[in-house]
Amino acid sequence: MGMRACYMEVNEDQLQQLLDNDNLLEDIEELSDEEEHNEIDIDKMWDVLHFLLTGISATEPIEDDPLSELIVGEIVADEEDFIAYTTPQKVQEFARVMSEINFADDLKKFDMQKCKEADLYPNIWNRDEEKEYIIEELSGCFEKLKNFYREAAEHGHAVLVSIY
Repeated sequence: MGMRACYMEVNEDQLQQLLDNDNLLEDIEELSDEEEHNEIDIDKMWDVLHFLLTGISATEPIEDDPLSELIVGEIVADEEDFIAYTTPQKVQEFARVMSEINFADDLKKFDMQKCKEADLYPNIWNRDEEKEYIIEELSGCFEKLKNFYREAAEHGHAVLVSIY
């Protein structure tokens, strides 16, 4: 299975209700099951996306850096289950920043050996034969994330980030 990153768009009332409860992960899962939400799952590509955008692993988030926070969230709500959220104001900023990124240029810098040296998750960096597949996966995940943030910004909503 492994750790995957999931993103859910929520309005401010939903966010506050979730933060007011003690079982955040369970409540998020229930909300996801009960209602139709704009949600995406970028599976295991969260750490390498963070690395391509910032130069470091997501295990070392950069505070007040939109390129870091759009992957790991703005404010950590639960360190144990790793759940963070991004306020609607920051969602607007992240959507703008992502629209300005030429990810094809970032992908040109993609290097399996550097990913291995940085000890990025998941541990697949010895599979040189899969490099093209990984690049396609990264490109798709970035586009999915960019569209997700654009839609959340258009709705004026917050974003929950769960990496579990």
